[in-house]
Formats: sequence, C-alpha cells, structure tokens
Amino acid sequence: MTTPTPPTRPGWYPDPEGGPRQRYWDGSEWHTQAPSAKLAASREWAAQQRAEQELADTTRFAHIPPPAGSQQTSHWERDRRGKDGDNWTRSFEGTSRMVYGVEVGIVGTQRDDGRVTRRVITIHSGGADLKADTARQVAAALIDAADELDQLG
Repeated sequence: MTTPTPPTRPGWYPDPEGGPRQRYWDGSEWHTQAPSAKLAASREWAAQQRAEQELADTTRFAHIPPPAGSQQTSHWERDRRGKDGDNWTRSFEGTSRMVYGVEVGIVGTQRDDGRVTRRVITIHSGGADLKADTARQVAAALIDAADELDQLG
C-alpha cells in the first residue's frame, strides 16, 4: 500500500492510513486532534516561511553565487527594514582561526543587489585573561583576518 501525498494546506482529511476517521494535517504532520488556533497559525506561518526561503534559494536568487571566501551561507531572507520591504539578504561565515580559546572569524551579509559587507568578529570562550604571548598570537590572527578582508575587497 502506498502512502498518499500529504495535502499542502492545513485541515481535516481522510485518514492517510485508511482509518475510519478523519485526521488533521497541520502542514507538516498528521494529528488526531486539531491543534489550538495559535499553534496552528504559528505552524502555518513557519511552513510559509520555509516555502518562501526554499523558493528564494532555488529560483529567485539561484543565479547569485555565494560571496568569495564564504564557507557557509544562510537562507535568503526578506529584509523588512527597507523602504519597499522587498530587499533580500543572507548571512555568511568565512574563515576562522582559533587561538587559545579565542576565535577570530570573518562573517558578513550578502544583499540581493550584489553588495557584500564583511567584518571580523572575535569570540572568547575561556573568560581567562590573556598572557602577553597569547595576546600576541590573537593579535596575529586578527591581522591575518584583516589582511584577508583587504584581499576579498
């Protein structure tokens, strides 16, 4: 027996396993009871956001390559702070260096118009004071990251 393709919209449907009762499809999974209105609305919103991100990633912005030097990119997301609300951005992570519990990395934002903004970040996970030698090694990692930013433009 084949499992039927789930419906796209939340609602009550015949039991996909052939049972005598209807079951509720919330947009991502089947239930025997309908979820609360708030939960159903939030699930529907999340499903719409995932669909919008998938569409943006695979069709609308498929022609835009990841920024040079990026190691990982996020999904494209609508940046609602713009005047027309139709600006899109995605975050990315570049290279990172770990020096005695201090991560020095390059991160940035890519816009749908092609602009890329990069910056150097530091994350200090240890909380301990740095001795002079360690501070010099962290400084060297910061200089390396700054040189990389210059090369990437």
